[in-house]
Amino acid sequence: MPEASQIEYNLRELAEMMVRDRGLTEGHWMVLVRFKLAVANVETGPDDMSPSAIVGIQSVGIQRATAPTPLSVDASLLTGARVPAASARTRRKKK
Repeated sequence: MPEASQIEYNLRELAEMMVRDRGLTEGHWMVLVRFKLAVANVETGPDDMSPSAIVGIQSVGIQRATAPTPLSVDASLLTGARVPAASARTRRKKK
């Protein structure tokens, strides 16, 4: 199998992995992303400058959702603590 150079997860997959990692068994959880913002005057040409915003990711985590959403996962429906969501999904597809 060729070596992967890039692996992506959608927000639900990330939420599933983090819920399993923390051993959570109840509640609806969704991904939380904290951003940090910086501003600067950026040169956009030889004689031009524009006020600009620079956005960075400060942290990624999970937060309890007050109600189910398209991006949340129900911890009570997940089985197998500390099993990555992608692995579980792959096993289900092979059956």
